[in-house]
Order: sequence, then structure tokens, then C-alpha cells
Amino acid sequence: METCEAQTPDMEPVDRVAISNVLTRQSEAIAEAWYQAVAASEFSHLPPKKLKLTFIELTDKVIQLLLAESAEPEQARAIGKEIANRYHLHPVALGATIETLSNCMTEHLTAEQARELQPRLFQIMSAIAVGFHEASQSIVLEEQDNIRRALFSAWEQSEQARRNLVKQSQSILRALPDSLIILTLDGMIEYYQPGPDRNLPATSAVEGRHILDILPPEIYNAVLISAKKAIETSDIQVLEFPLVIGAGTFFLENRIVPHEPGKVVILSRNITEEKSFEEALRASEARFRSVVEDQTELINRWLPDSTLTFVNGACCRFSGRTEKELLGTSFLPFVHPDDHPIVLTSIAKLTPQEPIAEHVVRVQRPDGEIRWLAWTTRAIFDQGKIIEYQSVGRDVTPLRRTRIALTQKNAELQSLTKQLITAQENERQRIAQELHDVVLNGLGALAVSPPEMVTPQAVQASYQTLIEQVRQTIDGLRPAMLNFGLYSAIEEYVDHISERFKPCQAILKLSQTPVRFDPDVELHLFRIVQQACENALKHAHASRIVINGLIDESQVHIAIEDNGVGFALENPSDLSNILAQKRYGLSGMLERGALIAATVEIHSKPGEGTTIKLHWTPQNQQLNLNKEITA
Repeated sequence: METCEAQTPDMEPVDRVAISNVLTRQSEAIAEAWYQAVAASEFSHLPPKKLKLTFIELTDKVIQLLLAESAEPEQARAIGKEIANRYHLHPVALGATIETLSNCMTEHLTAEQARELQPRLFQIMSAIAVGFHEASQSIVLEEQDNIRRALFSAWEQSEQARRNLVKQSQSILRALPDSLIILTLDGMIEYYQPGPDRNLPATSAVEGRHILDILPPEIYNAVLISAKKAIETSDIQVLEFPLVIGAGTFFLENRIVPHEPGKVVILSRNITEEKSFEEALRASEARFRSVVEDQTELINRWLPDSTLTFVNGACCRFSGRTEKELLGTSFLPFVHPDDHPIVLTSIAKLTPQEPIAEHVVRVQRPDGEIRWLAWTTRAIFDQGKIIEYQSVGRDVTPLRRTRIALTQKNAELQSLTKQLITAQENERQRIAQELHDVVLNGLGALAVSPPEMVTPQAVQASYQTLIEQVRQTIDGLRPAMLNFGLYSAIEEYVDHISERFKPCQAILKLSQTPVRFDPDVELHLFRIVQQACENALKHAHASRIVINGLIDESQVHIAIEDNGVGFALENPSDLSNILAQKRYGLSGMLERGALIAATVEIHSKPGEGTTIKLHWTPQNQQLNLNKEITA
């Protein structure tokens, strides 16, 4: 200190100028070296660029002190104080930086200049160190006091925060709907905070006890396993179990979290009501599901992009796929590709005011069968936007086919009506022709005969002839022999064929018992036999007709075989197909058979003749009648 107070020695002007020139040129390099030495051990809140400027300023001040004619030590101490105020520098590091500064100051001087500068440089460096220590001591004392005050303030704030946290924790615990338990891994209950549900045990009866005193062994083991897992994984473990308290059973949901080493916190909540609600909800869902699953209608729900979100059992059975296979797929495969526009156009018109659309479309089953389904689709809206569709499909294939069949039957009926009208007109024309040609001509012949020829004998002969012709005409309308039974009428008709068509041989091989049926049935059966023979005579040009079979109380079975030219016929049992080919005789036989529930089979090939098989039973007719009454 005394050395620093001594007056710095003076230098010769010539030497001072030379030294000044050297130091001025090297001032920035000296400042950079000093900054690097300090930067290794100092701490400052200033940025590096500003620190470098500060050391340039300090270096210039040191150079000015060295070159001054007389420099006060107080100025050097001020530099040391400035360093202490700006930087937190260790005293040992300060010595290294002063040494670096001294070396840089003399590095580019001559030996003589360095020797001449050394005394004043030593004094200035010493004064800088003294100033640094003086300022540092003051700063340290002030900082110690600040630290002491800061520590005390921090302790007060921490204590207040602890008290606030305790109050907040107690408030939270009181507000929790759960009971809180601190449990050790050896099963001891260290702390118990009951929840608002007083059905659970009280505090005084739980704290300090082993959990086995409260829980049965199997539940205790489950709690212990979850507690260990919570500590091992640091994850929350959730455990539910029933607890019998008094005469009641309560379901508890327990959330287990790690607490201190070897301890866990358990938040236990009574969820008995929630469990009861869940059970009721599951039962309700099961009932709803069973109702939906038992429906024969196809029920599904699907998103606006056609993705299925629900299907019932009928959908699965219809598509031949499981629920898992269907969910997440498109609804559109339930509709024939050609009918997709029908569905898309229909649902595009749905609005919150009119959310339901109905359409009938085709559906192709996995086996390739085409079915018709009537769909009722409801759009489900949320804030005016469609979020889902629900569709209910009903198989209307039988109704559709019935309508198609009805349309075909109507067409057949119209054709048969035309045929009937034509036949009636032809029959009327035939009867008129016969009456004109036979009766009127015979009477006319008598009227114009000479008187001598109109003898009683001639009149009687003409009368008998006219009677016979009229009788034949009447027999054409309804055979008189039907009054004696079906066999008698057929037998007379075979004789009639043999007499009228001499080249044709008609043979009757029909066994029979004396039995009578409904007159209309006998007429229709006879007309079928008659039509088969007429076809063989007029169209097939047959030379041989054989009628064989059986007539008794239980059945009528007749086969009419001819050796005519035969014909080719596709689907001989399809009435509409026969009508389309304008084979009215065959269609008439099928129609008559249908009227009395008789089976008519047509077998023919070109060049091989034709066989018509007729089968009828009283039971079939009664069954057919019952169906008509039911319908």
C-alpha cells in the first residue's frame, strides 16, 4: 500500500514519446490479450462485444498512466475498483490478468525502454490490485448482506407457500368425492381421508391398521399387485372391486399412484350407482339388440361416405358375411350396381323437414340370386348436417314376382279371352252353318218337292234325318252321354271318331268303375280328351289314337297317344310360352286342367307322335278350392 502511495517516477520526454508510439500501436492487441485472460475466469452480465470495448477503454487508461509525467496512484486504484465493480473476478485470476497486462505492455519495447518503464508499471499494477481488493471487499460485504436478506425473504415466501399449499391441499381433499388412503407396500394404512360417502369406513377405524383388517385376502393381493406396479412403472393403476360393508355391497374404483418410496396414494370412489346404471344400460342394450337381431328386416346404419357402422343379424344372414366382415365396408354392395343411382338420387333429396326416403331396388346375393328389397332410409341430422343414415330393408321378392306373374296371367287371360271369343264365334258359325245346310235345306227341299213326292213316308224319313242332325249339333255343345258319366262320354266319342274319320283307328283301353264326379269336372276332363284327339286328327294327321288309363273313386288318369307328325315345344308346361306360340288347343287343355287342379303333361317330338297325360284327384281339387277361399 505504501509503495502504491509513492510518487511514480518521471521519464525522459524522448523515451516517453517512443514508448507512447509503441504502446499506442499495440493498444488494441494489449486490450484483446487482457480480455482473453479475464474471460477465462470472470462472470459478467455484459455481452462479449461490450466487454471488449470496456477493456479497450481500461487499456487506454493504463497506457495514459504509464506515459503521464506524474500519475497519482489513486487513478490506478480507480481502474482496479472499476474492474471489481464490473466483473466477478477471482483474486488469483486477477494476478494472472495483471501479469498478462504487464507482459503485453513491455513485449514490443526495447530492453532499455522496458527497464525504464518497469518501476512505474509495477507501481500501477500494484495500485490496480489494491483498488480491486478494496472494491471487492465492499462488494462482498454488500452481496453477503443482500444474500442474507434474499435468503430470509425466500424462506418467508417458501414458508407462506407451504402454509398456502397445506390449506389448498386440505381444501382439495375435503372437496374430493373420493376417499384418500396412503398405503405402504407392507399393507399398513398411514393416512385416511374419508370422502363424502359415509357408507365407507370412518377415519378413526382405519388409520394405523393393516389393510387385511378391512379387505378380504383376494382383494388385498390385487391391491398390493397394483401398488407395486404403480411404483415400478410410475403410472396410474386403476382397480375396481366389490366391498361388503354391513348388509350392502359397494363397488369401489381405486386409482393408485406412487407417493414416497415404498408408499402409494389410493383415491377410492364409490361407483355403485354407476355400476347399477351400467348394468341397466347393458340390459337395455341387450334387449334392444335382441329385438333388432330377431327382426327379419335388414337393418343397418351407414355414414355419408356409405361406410357401415351397424348391421343386424338379418343383414349378416342375407349377405352371407359376419358382422366383423361387414362393419367398415360400404353399404352400396347391398344394392345392385345398376340401381345405385336410384338410392343416391333418393337420399340426395332428404332434408330435416323430410328426412325419410323409400325406394325398391335389386340386391344380388352371394349365390348370384337377384332379390328385390324395399328400403326405408332415414337421414340423421346434427345442426342441419347429415351425419348418418339408417336403412331398413324388407324382402319384397315374392310380392314382386307375384306382380310379374299377375301381369303375365293378365296377358294370358286377355289372350284366352280373345281365343274364347274366337271359339265362340266359330262355334256359332258352325252351328248356324249346320242348321242352314242340314235343317233349313232339308225343310226347303220338302217345300219345293212335287206334291206327289211329299208322302207320309218321305216326310217321316226327312224328319228322322233332321232330328239326327240336330242331335249331333246338340252333342257338339255338350255330349249327352256325360249324363251317364265320364267313361260313357269318352266311349261314345271314340265311336264317333271311328265313324267320322274312317282312315283313323281309335282304340279305347280305359278301365273304370261306376263312379260320378262333379259335372263341371267331368266336362273339363272330357274336353281335354276331346281336344287332344281333335289335335291329333286335324293337325298331326294321326292314323292311330289310343286312349288308356284308369277312372275310379280316388283318381282319373288318362293318356292319349297318337302316331302323328309330332312337334317341337319348349317348356310345354309354361302356359305363357304356349300362348306366345299361338298353340291355342294346347293352352286350352292347360287352362282347363288348372281350373280343376288337374295335371296336364304334353310330350311330343317331331316324327314321333304326341302323348297327352291327364291326372286328377278329388283331393287336389279340394286343396285348390281351400287355397282360393283362403286367398
